[in-house]
Amino acid sequence: MGVRQVQEPSRVAEGTAALSAVPLTLCYVLYPLSQIVTSHLGYKLTRSWIDAVWVVLLFFCIVLLPVHNRGLVFRWGAVWILVLICAARAVLAATNSTVEPAPFMMELKPLLYFICAFFWINCFGTPSLDAFVRAGCYLSAILTAEFAFVSAMHGGPVRPEGSGEVNYDACLLLLPFAVALCERRRYRWQLLFLGAGLVFSFSRTAQITAFLLAMMTGRLRRLQKLLVAGAALLGYFLALRVRSVSGDASVGDRFFMWTAALRMFAQNSAATLFGFGPGAPLEIDVPKQLRGLWDAQAHGIHEGGVYAFNFHSMWVRLTVSWGLLMVILLLLLLLGWMYVAKSRLAVAAAIIIFVEGLTMGVFYLSNVAIPMLLFMAMVQRRAATVAAREAPQEEPAVAEAPPPEPSTVLAKGANW
Repeated sequence: MGVRQVQEPSRVAEGTAALSAVPLTLCYVLYPLSQIVTSHLGYKLTRSWIDAVWVVLLFFCIVLLPVHNRGLVFRWGAVWILVLICAARAVLAATNSTVEPAPFMMELKPLLYFICAFFWINCFGTPSLDAFVRAGCYLSAILTAEFAFVSAMHGGPVRPEGSGEVNYDACLLLLPFAVALCERRRYRWQLLFLGAGLVFSFSRTAQITAFLLAMMTGRLRRLQKLLVAGAALLGYFLALRVRSVSGDASVGDRFFMWTAALRMFAQNSAATLFGFGPGAPLEIDVPKQLRGLWDAQAHGIHEGGVYAFNFHSMWVRLTVSWGLLMVILLLLLLLGWMYVAKSRLAVAAAIIIFVEGLTMGVFYLSNVAIPMLLFMAMVQRRAATVAAREAPQEEPAVAEAPPPEPSTVLAKGANW
């Protein structure tokens, strides 16, 4: 009986650690594999099935929370305030007759992912550094194998599809890439493998972000940084070459999205400050370079017009739906979190979120948002652990013995 009582807590801890990495397995392995296999078999698998899985896991965590609560990983108070503000703004927007249901729900996705991550962390904790690096190596292997297989079939370099939008997979690879950079001696070979996955993703934004990570957070020597800069530059031009050969129309679409958004903001300064409202149709002159792309996206949700999701960029979407003031609050919150964490990984996470948010949704993305939140929670947990370890421990005060009473001293003298 005694041996069993000692082993049970360790088994529970190991099981909880394994469960904490389930979202990584889902996003880094199962999701891209399902999309690749069904695509090559000729089936059209909807990419929104992962959102249904998040909802199921959310209810699962709500049921388990009273009996399996691990306590808060870090303080969420400021974030919850922003969530409540967004919820109130969403209620007001829902009363507007011009708001369309599908675009409205799409702008609420970050709130859903935040709530899912919150309950998951409090039930099962955060994944470890090893879990992120392991998942990243699996995804890198998947993208590399797909690139080699498809290129061999077509007789030339062809960009892999990954989860259907390989830029999202490249964003996921940046998280373990940052871990391997900051812990280079521990993950030396994994760093090279993850770098290869980023190259074969042909994601220009991810390659630029990886270059910035190597320059600002990586413990690399000057020659190594020059080699990373050369690899990033080569990967960038290879991405342009592969996209032009394959007829990818997204070579310059982000530039036209930003110019159209800035033009719209300049014409509606008041709405820019407080937001046009989630799901509200936008009055905008659609550039001819984007007309075909935006028409196809509107047809995909059976809605006409231009909405916030058409701009792809997280920062533009947040400004359109919730206002520039909300974006400023989020940036201040991100800087505050980075300052409190005080680690290279926190700086790396902030760089990834800011740069990737210029061209893609990040916290709007079904397979990116929750791993990103888990990564931030893991960084904060490690920072809190290091701070507690380095904090000076106060020695317990030794209580002084009270002075003997005069009667006791007299009695001892008399006995002597």
